[in-house]
Amino acid sequence: MKPARSRLKTDYQQKTREPLPKKRIVSSAISNYLELIPTLTMAMLCYFLLWLMIKFVHPQLVQNWIFPNSFLPFHLIFGLGNFFLFSFISRRKFWGFFFSVLFGWLIFLKLQRIDIDIWGLGSAVVLSIGASFWWSLMSFFSKKNNN
Repeated sequence: MKPARSRLKTDYQQKTREPLPKKRIVSSAISNYLELIPTLTMAMLCYFLLWLMIKFVHPQLVQNWIFPNSFLPFHLIFGLGNFFLFSFISRRKFWGFFFSVLFGWLIFLKLQRIDIDIWGLGSAVVLSIGASFWWSLMSFFSKKNNN
């Protein structure tokens, strides 16, 4: 039989480790938001363009672009602004896309003079979930193909 080994480390086996500096949650969150300043800048630029469009462009000029009564330039600028703003707030592109589609669809329904009731809200949520799921699938497969 072999003699039992001691589980206690001897002096030469013990390594002195320096304590790791504590990370502050607040400073890491602020640094994460500071990295996303270009995203916030793009959102503010989109909202500024939207304000200029509402202030100086008559609605009949953009009302029938591509589709009748669609206000397509308005929706594109509004959707991009929402995407960048909610991506900045949540620090995730997924949630930025989700809220962009959700609010874009609700505004589209309102501009089409459709009452927003439980069915309108339900359709907006279902459309947002579907679009966000599609976004997730596309990003998953693009990452998979790159590796």
